[in-house]
Amino acid sequence: MGEDHKAALAKGKREAAKVTRYLKALEAGQPGGAARAKVLEQKIERLRDDIASEDNLLRRVKLIQKRFDTEDKLKDVDTSIDFEALEADFIGVVVSYSERNQISYHTWREVGVPAKVLKAAAIKRTRRI
Repeated sequence: MGEDHKAALAKGKREAAKVTRYLKALEAGQPGGAARAKVLEQKIERLRDDIASEDNLLRRVKLIQKRFDTEDKLKDVDTSIDFEALEADFIGVVVSYSERNQISYHTWREVGVPAKVLKAAAIKRTRRI
């Protein structure tokens, strides 16, 4: 195997790793982890206020359950992932990766890649790569 071939294989592996990390973060709902955590914390505070002021016992029970569910969601948010860096890495390799693997704009959209990300990467909305 020649050096050029080895370099091409290594490049493909690096690109595949970047694409995989980005798609896993998308699938896990990680975009904006810190922002999502803040929204959930605010929702929990509103629920606490609603619980404290609710006179109807059945409604209070339902609100308490909502609070518990929201607290569980908050525990699942991973704020340690630098999603912006993953997105930038993806944008940097997705054209090359798409051309090599014949992956279209529509395929990326179907797996959840936002249109603005594909636009930033210059992936066109055509049938052909």
